[in-house]
Amino acid sequence: MENPDCECAIASKQFQKKLKIPPVLRKKAVKLDENQYWRIQFCCGPKCQCSSECSLKGLDEIDKDHNKKFEVYREEEKMGFCVSTKKYIAKGTPVMSFNGEIVGKRALEKGSDAEQYSLKLIDQDQALIEFLKTANFLAKNLLRPLATAFDRVVFINPLKYGNVGRFLSHSCRPNLEMMRIFQGGVSPGHMRIVFIANCNIKAGENLSFDYG
Repeated sequence: MENPDCECAIASKQFQKKLKIPPVLRKKAVKLDENQYWRIQFCCGPKCQCSSECSLKGLDEIDKDHNKKFEVYREEEKMGFCVSTKKYIAKGTPVMSFNGEIVGKRALEKGSDAEQYSLKLIDQDQALIEFLKTANFLAKNLLRPLATAFDRVVFINPLKYGNVGRFLSHSCRPNLEMMRIFQGGVSPGHMRIVFIANCNIKAGENLSFDYG
């Protein structure tokens, strides 16, 4: 890490220690396992004062140059859109995030189409709640509000505001895995769903994950 005393570095170390999770580092393969969705990590955000070379900026590339990296296409009119990669992707690479509006379950149920396209961001994560209650990198007056914020069910709805991630295909043998990563803070607004390559992916291959 470029600056081991910065708030991001301190937060990342505590996530690793308390939640037993390896860090997501710049230009390093992410280690995956079958419980990846629940293994939350922390990365530097765009407002971090460290340079672009900081090892904790593991998500710096996922929002850049999507037109150069991916192709959105539709093979048949009756089928949905798909996404293929224009470039080789190595196993363990953060590929893209799933962007959209952060909404509660009640708001999601109002739109019939929204629920089937949305992904769950927060699901009353008790391990995370207990961790945040004792995290010494946070101001004490933030602990209770944050614990309350994560003791609920929250989704990312991509219908009105989203990115190429909303066109990813479903597969029972996917080449992407979902991981939740805090970027630059620990509020629900700082948490992102990120797709990580679980194998080497050749240029031209369709990108997919397991909706289940």
